Amino acid sequence: MKSKTRFSPEQLEELFLAVFYGDTDTLKAIRDNDPELYALRTRFPLDEETEIYLPDLTFFNRVVWTDENWSESHMEMVIRNRQKTEEMVRFWEEDGNPIPEPPYRYRKYCDFFYCLPDADEDFEDIGFKINEKPLHYFLERGYSEKDILLHYLGERFYFKAVEELLEEGANSDVHFLDEDDEEPDEETGLDTLLGRMIIELDYLITELFYNLEVYESNQTYDVLDDIGELFGLLVGAAAHTEMVNLLERYLPDEENSKE
Repeated sequence: MKSKTRFSPEQLEELFLAVFYGDTDTLKAIRDNDPELYALRTRFPLDEETEIYLPDLTFFNRVVWTDENWSESHMEMVIRNRQKTEEMVRFWEEDGNPIPEPPYRYRKYCDFFYCLPDADEDFEDIGFKINEKPLHYFLERGYSEKDILLHYLGERFYFKAVEELLEEGANSDVHFLDEDDEEPDEETGLDTLLGRMIIELDYLITELFYNLEVYESNQTYDVLDDIGELFGLLVGAAAHTEMVNLLERYLPDEENSKE
């Protein structure tokens, strides 16, 4: 169903950005001065096809900013955003719109971030592949079925199934190579599930930081083309943060730090 609203794109943008950037003062002003616009917080029209619950953005921010795997060079902005996020959490709770409780079902927003589709029932489409190779290719080359399934389910953000496989001994740091690969990609780890998650998370965090710096410097929205892209950055960063943390919990003696 397509979302319909009488509000201008500028009004919708102001509401969205107040929550996205943890600007509680602006959100309070919208609530007090434009209650009809504020009413969209529970069914915000992100685009013509998608409505979201705006307190979800605060949940995503909390996942990203309260994560412990930060380098010292990032800490000033991280601490500032942790504080803003917790202030926004208190605002939502006092206003009767609490943020969601974990676990969060990120898959419902797979269209907005790097989350692969499920395979069709015949397992013929690209969704049932790893690094562009069908799964049976890796089975025939001696890879563990558990490791293959872990990679498949991890790229689709099935957290419960991923954790069950990890408990059974599946390894997220396995390099999936084909006959043309002479050696594993140790530098980036892109041919492993964990490496692919870390690389994408690093990209998302870099983009988030850039947008935050611009917003804090002049309070303008001139970095990304639309709020859907910003939403994709934040939900993607939260999903990848949770997946990386889950995978790394099962890697003994692993040094965890965002560069």
